Formats: sequence, structure tokens, C-alpha cells
Amino acid sequence: AGGGAHATRATMAAMGQPPGAEGLSNQERIVFSTEKYMANTKAVDFVRSTMFIVAGVIAGILGCTSSQGAFLYLGFQLFTNLGLAASMGFATKDYVNKTLVGFCLSDLTKNGLAFVLWWTVSYGLVHIYT
Repeated sequence: AGGGAHATRATMAAMGQPPGAEGLSNQERIVFSTEKYMANTKAVDFVRSTMFIVAGVIAGILGCTSSQGAFLYLGFQLFTNLGLAASMGFATKDYVNKTLVGFCLSDLTKNGLAFVLWWTVSYGLVHIYT
């Protein structure tokens, strides 16, 4: 699981139809692949976690406090999720079975906790203990 958009695009696969499903009616088609869903969710989670660790360290190094850090978090949230959605062609329902809005709002608290952890650690190391 490498980094960057190329690795994400390479590991994510649309949860489309299995081979041989072309001749089936809409009611007979299989519309969900658990294996692809799990792989895509794992790739999205890896990218988000990495980006919010980096964002927290950046916030700490820059000396952001209070609302500055919150705005930085929201900016990184928007940037990360739109970048991931763009790598999916904004068809998030085909990759992670969530609407675009649902995809952008998912994992806010989990990523927020990682952001705050690394924000406080890097802030303390750079601005308090120097």
C-alpha cells in the first residue's frame, strides 16, 4: 500500500458487475462486491489517516491554536476527500457505496482525534520545549 494518488487509484476498483452479468436484468444483477468494498475502504482509510497525521503535524509546527487549527482541519478534510472523490471520478457510490456527501462526512471524529493528537504533540515539541 504505497502513497499518493497513483497507489490509491491502482488499489481501488469499482464495485461493478461480475463477468457474465451483462445479459441479466436490473433486478437479477449483483450490485455489490464485498471484497472490492473492503479493499476500497481500506485504501481510503489509509489515505485519510496519513493525511490527517500530516495535517496535525503541520498545524503544530505552524503554531496554530484554537480556531486556526479547526479551520486547518476542515481545509484538509475538504482537500483530502475531494482528492479521493476525484480519483474515483466523483462516483463514490461505485467504489465505497456512499454518496459524495456521505463520503466527505464519514470518519470525521476518527480523523479528528488523530489530527488533534499529532497537532498537540508537534506543537509541544516545537513551541513549548524549545
